[in-house]
Amino acid sequence: MQIIPAIGKVRLTQLNRMYLQQLYAKCLAAGLSSTTVNHMHGVLHHALKDAMRSDLIPRNVAELASPPRVKKREMQVFTPEQVDQLLTVAEGHRMAPIITLTVATGMRVGELLALHWSHIDLPRGVLHVRRTRTRTATGFTDGNPKTESSMRDIRLIPSAIDALRAHRVQQAKERLELGNQWVDEDRVFPSSIGTAMDPANLRKHWLRLLTKAGLPEIHFHDLRHSAASWLLAQGVPVIDVSKMLGHADASITLRIYGHAMPDSQDRVVAAMEFLLPRRAKPASDPTEEAAQDA
Repeated sequence: MQIIPAIGKVRLTQLNRMYLQQLYAKCLAAGLSSTTVNHMHGVLHHALKDAMRSDLIPRNVAELASPPRVKKREMQVFTPEQVDQLLTVAEGHRMAPIITLTVATGMRVGELLALHWSHIDLPRGVLHVRRTRTRTATGFTDGNPKTESSMRDIRLIPSAIDALRAHRVQQAKERLELGNQWVDEDRVFPSSIGTAMDPANLRKHWLRLLTKAGLPEIHFHDLRHSAASWLLAQGVPVIDVSKMLGHADASITLRIYGHAMPDSQDRVVAAMEFLLPRRAKPASDPTEEAAQDA
């Protein structure tokens, strides 16, 4: 259910809080997620705010309405073996390089879709995250990241560099084949004609690859979660993983991925054993000896 078909024929002066509450309830009943309905509320709020500024309505009724609480989605991650299986199936597919780079860098989807070749220094193996693609009331657009920490430099592993080099060669061939039909926007992961890729197409190709590989259906964004979880499980310091992900604070990384870290109690005990080693063999406990004899 879209906004325009639902309220497009309703006069602005007739729109009220109850109408919006009923709209949200119908959308949820139709199967839309709480996240989608909240986004719908945000679009309506922005549009009605503009209408109020233009003196078309006396107040913004969206401010009185209560969108549904967003349900926290359980994080899903792939194992390194599953990603290897996926990349084997995706070999030669246009999705292979973006999957490789996502796993190697933990970049967000918006950052990947707004990535330009000018942001990548392949000889030095460094990628500069400077733009992100986001949804607005009028559609998708490229812009600056919301936080300063999101603008970061990421060192690339050799396999990611190899994948990007091969991808650039393949993209050059596509440009020659299309000729004037190619729109040169310098995008690393564009559409088939060089323009910005539609996230819906990314999801479509992603789900097809998962089916072909016989893997569980998870969100493309979960590759970012997978990368972060693997690094933390290997003992990489939280602050380093946080910087790679572009989190504003390491506490955010801990809150999201703390479960993926090795048991902290084991590390505490190991450290204390080093600081306070056993000085002598402990005396035998009669209670324990009796229990062993029983």
